[in-house]
Amino acid sequence: MMAHSLSRAAVPLDAAKVRLRLYAVLAVGFFLLAVALGRADGPREGMRFNLVTSDGRSYYAYLTSLVIDGDLDFANEIRDHWGQDFHPEYLDMRTERGFVQNKFPIGMPLTLAPLFLLAHGLSLALYALTGSGWFTPDGYSLLYQVCCLAEILALSWAALALMDGLLVRRFGVRGRFAAAGVGLASVGTNLAWYCFREPFMVHVVSLFWCTLAIVLADRVLGELDGRRLSRWALPLLSLAAMMAVLCRPTNVFLLPFLVCVLLRAWQTGMAGALAARLPSALVGLVPLLLQMAVWRHTTGHWLSYSYREEGFVWSRPALWQTLFSSRHGLLFWSPLVLLALAGFAGRLWRRGPDRLLLCYLAAFAILWYCNSAWHMWWFGAAFGARAFVELSSLFVLGLAFALEDAWAQPRRGWRLGQAAFVLLAVGYNWVLMWLYFKRCIPHNDYLF
Repeated sequence: MMAHSLSRAAVPLDAAKVRLRLYAVLAVGFFLLAVALGRADGPREGMRFNLVTSDGRSYYAYLTSLVIDGDLDFANEIRDHWGQDFHPEYLDMRTERGFVQNKFPIGMPLTLAPLFLLAHGLSLALYALTGSGWFTPDGYSLLYQVCCLAEILALSWAALALMDGLLVRRFGVRGRFAAAGVGLASVGTNLAWYCFREPFMVHVVSLFWCTLAIVLADRVLGELDGRRLSRWALPLLSLAAMMAVLCRPTNVFLLPFLVCVLLRAWQTGMAGALAARLPSALVGLVPLLLQMAVWRHTTGHWLSYSYREEGFVWSRPALWQTLFSSRHGLLFWSPLVLLALAGFAGRLWRRGPDRLLLCYLAAFAILWYCNSAWHMWWFGAAFGARAFVELSSLFVLGLAFALEDAWAQPRRGWRLGQAAFVLLAVGYNWVLMWLYFKRCIPHNDYLF
């Protein structure tokens, strides 16, 4: 009787609408938590409300500088809104044309521009009506940040929904295990931190574009298998891939998926049809042209390496450290990923090669190597291995595979052991987040 009732309770998660609502609840929860923390932390930054912190300030400065000031001079943004992190020497770092340097690309501000402009219009109207400081049309007051936060977390929901679709439709994972994989990865890894604590860091927006590009690449591959090619898939794929790279250049890990599309077109005799669609794919160049225009305006060059003295040490990658070090190592800070990688490997071992999973494997290798070769492989004062967040869809897939495989085992002890590990890993993640938030553990160094 109990087993029957448990089975009936599990059935609703097999319905796509129910799972999408579950992911929406997660996104709304992160939104409310972020707003609460922004209200609490704002006064420390000399503001009523603030969520724009760390590197997020540099990405966000493009919007405030262009829309509010009508220029790309970031001096006043740094001076007025960096709070206790402001140092006068920041204003001394100038481009060849004398602009204060902003090393970050424009993928995130391009993504947030629609909601920022909406917030600007609302702020102008409400400030004229009320004169309240809460609605000051300066780019940083309440409506700007809340509207942009809403878009960021809407994109997080969209990314989770795309991952769910891959699991259920592409890999045939049952809905309850898809929901478990998506939900656990959301709350049990550092993805949670970048949803509610540092949402204006680029990672959540970047994750959306990367996940969309992967899903679209799989869609194009499926069309090529059927010797057809829709008009919209290729342009959207090129746009998503370019936006991903303009969020974070290391998102070149998407290359294996794009190469797989080209190889499949050749194998199916669809190379000509693909070439005929390439002009429509030029829509992906629009964000790149905007980025080049920014470089031209601020540096005098159409192409620019904005990170200057920062770079990669290709011959000495910190491969072990980026995974296992207490200084933001992926598996040390997010042990749930260990189960995900095991589930991913188990799927390949038991069911044989799958082109999408092999592309994921190559993508992980590229991202791992790039992150490890970066001169600051721990990526500054980060919560965990933030440079892997963009590939969270791999961890979601791996978790769902691991959970489904474990619950197919006849041995109850195996399932209980996995459940205990999951609970400990999720609890560990939240304890770490609390200690990190309270500054009880180092932000930019080894834990021990």
